[in-house]
Parts: sequence; structure tokens; C-alpha cells
Amino acid sequence: MKPPLAIALKILGGSLAGLASLYLLLVAINLADEDLTPEAKQFIEDPSPPPPTIPAAQNAFYAFLGFTSKEGDDIHVRGQAIVETYHKALADNPHTKWQGYGETQLFGTERVRFKGKSEALCSKDTSSCLAHAAKSGAAIQQLLQDNAVLVSRYRSLAAYVAYENPMRLTLTTPIPMFFDTRQAANLILTDAARMAAQGRVNEAFGIVLDDLAFWRRLQSGRHMLIEKMVQTAQISADLKVLSELVGRYGVPKAYTRKIAATLTPLTDGERDTATVMRTEALVTESMRDRTLILSSADAEEWAMGRLGAYLVMPFYQPNATFNRYAHAWAFQMEMARVPPANFVEQLAAHEQRFKDSFANVQVHWYDWYNPIGKLFFAIGSPGSFAKFPARLHDLDGQFRLVALQVQIKQHAIPDGRIEGYLEKAGPEYHDPYTDKPMHWDPAKRSLSFEGYGSGEKKPVEVHL
Repeated sequence: MKPPLAIALKILGGSLAGLASLYLLLVAINLADEDLTPEAKQFIEDPSPPPPTIPAAQNAFYAFLGFTSKEGDDIHVRGQAIVETYHKALADNPHTKWQGYGETQLFGTERVRFKGKSEALCSKDTSSCLAHAAKSGAAIQQLLQDNAVLVSRYRSLAAYVAYENPMRLTLTTPIPMFFDTRQAANLILTDAARMAAQGRVNEAFGIVLDDLAFWRRLQSGRHMLIEKMVQTAQISADLKVLSELVGRYGVPKAYTRKIAATLTPLTDGERDTATVMRTEALVTESMRDRTLILSSADAEEWAMGRLGAYLVMPFYQPNATFNRYAHAWAFQMEMARVPPANFVEQLAAHEQRFKDSFANVQVHWYDWYNPIGKLFFAIGSPGSFAKFPARLHDLDGQFRLVALQVQIKQHAIPDGRIEGYLEKAGPEYHDPYTDKPMHWDPAKRSLSFEGYGSGEKKPVEVHL
């Protein structure tokens, strides 16, 4: 009878041999990469930024990128330095990954971050910013004091005329720390609501209208998706507070023209999401650089972590992965061009087609092919971004609602005549999805339409 140790060693040896055989089998399955599909080839181009269309001194991107630099820094100069440092690192080594290169080398070790809790700030879920700000005066004052540097920096952004991303695009391209910028923006917006509650109505209107005009200036130009999303969200936040001000205080005569100029329809550049989706496709094209992916392993401090990363890399096929991404981005670009009136119907049809395109595989071992690439795709899949154009459609509708609200207030239209007024309003004031007049609810005294920007059907409304 064999000793237990010998039996255990034999079982262990057999198990290891089995695992090794399985590993080699999986490696064999993953030996060959796919050819790029024609759909993917349309996204293969130089990821270097095109020539700038605006002078660097007028480009808000640099100030956003340097927004959290250490106290005393010129945020624009610091942003330019970050871009130059990163591009130089890429020139020295095309496989540079900014996380591996060193975040502190780009952004520095001393950074100014937003301090304090956000409960005092208005958010998209705040039912009434005016009511919320009126009871949060002390907390708002404390936040203004604690974040004086960021607030001052944010106010300086109003001087910029446009926003254009000048970076060479890869998966690891540095992007601005939008959290701190948005917190500063929402603090100033909440403070404007507090001013209105204190009787400083004209001052509040001026702050909100200036902020709205500023963010609208940034909407056109070369953007990554996160940049467009942030801009869209802030414009929506400004519109929400503006609507509350109009609903509570009417339209101050001093701001009649400014409000009319600000509530103009979205331009083609502001609406454009197809270009943004293509930019994102160029970002994910850098996944075809296996060396860039392996730089993650080299950056691992733990030896076993590095070994593990190299052991799984045979199961990553760059072309096969990018074929999936390219198909997804082509789908997003197609959805971005769908008119709002057809968006909901076509979204459902296209999403089903998108799912079906990967449902039927031709070979039974396909699930074992490129598992790491499939994992990357599952984690960062752009499939959900198909709904992003709906946020722009919602925003367009929100502009229409506030414009109607302003007209009704200015002309003092009684409730009994509002429905008729909406019927006679031109198509530029209709529900963007149905092309029918906005809905009037006399009980709630609200104008609304059903929006889809949140990912589900949800009313977008303003109150008179």
C-alpha cells in the first residue's frame, strides 16, 4: 500500500499536468488573431490630434486639465505643461501609459481638491434648488470658504471661448478631473439660488445665464465622450435652476434679451454625437497595441502579478477585440444620426440587432477564443452609450420647455389659454421625440415631455 504522501503527490502531479495540458490547449486555440473586418478598418487612422482650430490661449481644455494643480499655479499653463509632458513621453516611447509613466509626473503631488460634503449642493435629484439653497445657507458659505481656490479658478473659466481636446488619443490619455470642476460649478449654481432666496434675484439670473452661455460655448469641437457628457449634464443643471428662477420670479426686464439669446436651439455642433463616437473608437483602437496592454504587467509591483499578467496575455487577441469594439462604435454612430422622432423605435431595433450579431457563433470553441478581449469588452462595452444621443435630445427638449415657460410668463398667458398657446407654437417648440406640442398639466401647472436620456422613460418638466 502506497503511503498517503505518495498518493497526494501523484494526485497533485496529475492535476498540474492536467492544468498544464488545458493551458496549452487554450493557447493553441488562441494562436491566431482575426483579420480586421472592413467595419474595423474604417477606424484605423492616425490618433494624433488634427491641427487646432482655435488658439491655445482660448482653449478651455488646458484650464480644465490643470484645474486641480497646486495652489499658486496658473491652471492654463499647468494644463499645457501636462499635454507637452505626455506627448514628449509618447515621442520617447510610443507605448507610454500614463498610469505607468507616473500620475504625479503629470499632475504633481500637491493638488487642490474639492473639500466638504456635497449634501448642501443642488443636484439633478434635488426637487427644488431654490428651496434647498434657502435652508442650506450656512453650509454653502462654509463650502465657499473651504473651496475658495477652486471657486476662483472656476470663475476664471468664463473667459474661454471654446473647448477642443488636443491630446493624442489612447486608452490612457490623461483627462481633466471633472469631479472637482463640476463640484465648483454646482457650488456656484447653488449659491446663485441662495442669492435669489435672499432677494438678490437679478444677480442670481446673471450668474446662471453666464454659466449656461459658457458651457454652451464648450459643446462644439473635438471631444471624448466623457467631456461631452459632463458638458451636457452641466447645461441641463443650469437650465433647471434657470427654469426655477423664471417660475418663481418671472423674467427680469434687464435680462429679457440675454435670456432670449441664451435659449436659442442647439446648433449642429452642440447636437453632434457621431463625431464624439468616432473619437472614442479611435481611443479603443489603441487596444491593438499589445505592448501598451503589457505595460500594465510591467507596472505591477508584485512579481506574481506580473507573471499572472503575462500568462493570460496569450488569450488576448488585439484584432478580434477591436473588431468587437468597432462594430459597437459603428452602431453608436448610426444611432447618433437617427432623428429624435425615430430614436426610441430604432434604438430598440438596433439594440436587438446588436445583441443578435454576437449571439450565433460558427465554431463551438469560440467561447474559449480571446477570453481576455471579451472581458475587456464586457467591462468597457460601449453598448450602453447608444442612449447618449437621447441626452442631447432631452437637452434640446429642455431648452424648448424653458423657452416656452419664458414666453408664457412674459405674455402673462392665463392657465386656460396655455394649451391653445402650445398648439399654435411652431415645431421648434414641440416634443423632440413625437413632434407634437408639449404636454400641459393644469393641476401641476407644468409643461413636460417624456425623455429617454436617463436610460428609461422619464418626464422632463418645468413648472409655472
